[in-house]
Amino acid sequence: MSCGGYPTCNFATDIPYLKEPHTVCSPEERRFGNLLRTSRFNDLVGLHRITWRTTCTALSNIDAVADAIAWLIGDEEAVTFDRSNSYHGPEMVLLEATTSKKRPAMDSLARLGKQGLSTLRATYHERYDEAHVLHFRLELHALLNGEVRVADRPGTGQVKGEIKVEVYPGQSPEEQLLSAIDGAIERAQRFEKVVE
Repeated sequence: MSCGGYPTCNFATDIPYLKEPHTVCSPEERRFGNLLRTSRFNDLVGLHRITWRTTCTALSNIDAVADAIAWLIGDEEAVTFDRSNSYHGPEMVLLEATTSKKRPAMDSLARLGKQGLSTLRATYHERYDEAHVLHFRLELHALLNGEVRVADRPGTGQVKGEIKVEVYPGQSPEEQLLSAIDGAIERAQRFEKVVE
């Protein structure tokens, strides 16, 4: 055996990254013989990304709205501003925050709280599309008052949320979404215990 042209006898086994995945891997499940295998990382339900987006007019308190979006995403630096003029002339500001990191995305989703996440879980079939994205809206005025409330229907004064769920071949999109929501509910309950 050789490595880079030099003869070697043994592989190095004391490298930390060689040990880490073994603590997370579960035994490989086989379906349909050897033709199709499911992921070895069954416990790692993840989100590709989470995005929060809202529009403010010239009359809005843009700083307060930006703080609310920053709280949702968990990072002030992630909030972007896009200023433009509306069709009728007044200035409009589009605020957007996105993260593609798994843990911050799950923490951001958990900020909806148990009640909001339960609402999403109960109504996911109306909100989940073919591209594995869950669409929902939060009431902006409630959010500015420190309360997270999922909106019943589209309207003005709302924050649009989008969650892109990781789905790989051999996995059910609905099961992956529900697992992600359940994981976020567990995180939300842990957050509530820490606050108490």
